[in-house]
Amino acid sequence: MDGTKLALHGIGNSRLPRAVAAAHTTPAAVINGPWTNNTKAWMNSGVFCSWLIDLNKYLRQKGKAVVLLVDNCAAHKCSDIEDQLDFVNVVFLPPNTTSVAQP
Repeated sequence: MDGTKLALHGIGNSRLPRAVAAAHTTPAAVINGPWTNNTKAWMNSGVFCSWLIDLNKYLRQKGKAVVLLVDNCAAHKCSDIEDQLDFVNVVFLPPNTTSVAQP
């Protein structure tokens, strides 16, 4: 892309964390981006697939396409939406290479 940064997508285990509730606002307003919650505050395939769809919509509006290089984590498997992603090409690293490729 052209140096554009995307908004941070927060994942937590509470729908409305106490610190945020005390400030009378929402988690999305605090991090200036989307907020998702689940019981373990982990990335899972539902969250990742939803984010990919949102990213594809954003890139369609901008008229840009990207290649997204991800590791082969189970949360990154979104085979049911691959046909919907026309501006995002997801490429998986080969198994057991994440630790070797990271600095």
